[in-house]
Amino acid sequence: MLIKSQEVKRNDEFIDLSKYTQVIKSNLNRALLFTLVVTMVSIIFVLSMTPVYKSTATLLIEGENNNVVSIERLVGVDTSKQEYFQTQHEIIKSNVIAKKVIERLAIGPDSSTQTLLSYSDEALRSSQPSAMLANLKAQVSDTLYSLPLLNTILVKPRAIKDDQLADFQKLEFLKQFKSNLHVSPIKNTQLVQITFLAEDPDVAAMVANAVGEVYIENHYESQAIINAQASDWISGRLSELEANLRQSELKLVNFMDKEGLVDVSGIDSLASAELTKLIEQLANARDRRLAAESLITVLKQNKNADASYLYTIPQVTNHPQMRDIRLSEIEAEKKVSELSKRYGPKHDKMIQAQAQLKTIQDRSKRTLQRMVAGKEKELVTAKQQERSLKHELAEKKAEFQSFALKRAQYETLQREVDTNRQLYDLFLTRQKEYDATSDFRNVIAQITERAEVPFSPAKPNKPLIVASSAAGAFSFAMIIAFATSALKNTFERRSDLKIVVR
Repeated sequence: MLIKSQEVKRNDEFIDLSKYTQVIKSNLNRALLFTLVVTMVSIIFVLSMTPVYKSTATLLIEGENNNVVSIERLVGVDTSKQEYFQTQHEIIKSNVIAKKVIERLAIGPDSSTQTLLSYSDEALRSSQPSAMLANLKAQVSDTLYSLPLLNTILVKPRAIKDDQLADFQKLEFLKQFKSNLHVSPIKNTQLVQITFLAEDPDVAAMVANAVGEVYIENHYESQAIINAQASDWISGRLSELEANLRQSELKLVNFMDKEGLVDVSGIDSLASAELTKLIEQLANARDRRLAAESLITVLKQNKNADASYLYTIPQVTNHPQMRDIRLSEIEAEKKVSELSKRYGPKHDKMIQAQAQLKTIQDRSKRTLQRMVAGKEKELVTAKQQERSLKHELAEKKAEFQSFALKRAQYETLQREVDTNRQLYDLFLTRQKEYDATSDFRNVIAQITERAEVPFSPAKPNKPLIVASSAAGAFSFAMIIAFATSALKNTFERRSDLKIVVR
């Protein structure tokens, strides 16, 4: 009993491949027939497909602008950043470039070359439905948009008018044109590949090259417009700056005429020297006045004093006449003293010596009196001179202050003239630079490899489509055959029945 159960277990674990091969053998003819039919249909479909050709041009985008002269761009663009190259890629794919290429090559929905783009006819024809289909679509749309709930949610599209049909067709053609245009940058380089798909290989190469050429020419046109705008703006500013310069120069000339100025250079140092000289003269006059007042005061206070006391006063002793008289008086006194030792007071020599001493003393008194009178006159003169110098110094100070204000005004006007002249010279130089480089073309890109006319289509891959269709059809037929066999409840062979009975 145990042996029989083990045999049943081995029979359950055994996979019988014969039934699968039997299914394949029994359905092989039908599967091959189905595969043949599908293959023939795919061949007919593939043969009806229009081949599409692909052509690629390579463009090198320059990273730096080569200016002949140092002219700052009015529109600042940092050409060293990655965003600059991404911007150029988008410009190549822009509607502006596409429209110019379409216009240059004379392709479009209303031209004889409208079929040059891949599937362009079908796209344009699909945008113009038949009358019956259009009426049916309009009725369904009106019904939907008339419902209260959908009316608040859905926005009814605007109907295309007859006069807008041409613009609509051009827009659809532009969309189809851009869908066939592919711009792909090459990683870690400044190269860009411009690829275009078309049913005509000549058109594919022609459009790919035209896109690069139009992109470069569009930059030249934009550069020319910017240069023209910059030149016009500089010319306008130059006229304004010239008028400002002439006006500031006229204001400076009128100011100098009004104030009687010829040349202000060195006048401030001259005025400063005059002030210093007046201050020194005033100090000397004040010193003389003080010295005279001091001497007169001392002499008046000691007018009855002995002459010997007056000689102790420095102002008296240092006076030249008084110094000479004092020396003479000392000698006369010395002589009287010597004679008194020899002779008596009645002696002729004694009388003569005393008379001489008396004469000298009288002359000393008269000299003192004259000195006092002279000092009084000198005091009056010193006071007058001091007052005059004070008045002149005050006038000079006022004149110097007035001149300082005038000089400040002059320097302000002169700075305005210098600033206006510098700005005028700068803009004049820039204008000459623009005029000298107006015909210079700054290269933004260059075509390094032009698109060639392709000899074989890029798509469709007809052998691959036919082979894939055949393989898919055969696989599908086998799957149906195995599924049908699995769903049957009858035994087709005696061996199958024996296996189940065991």
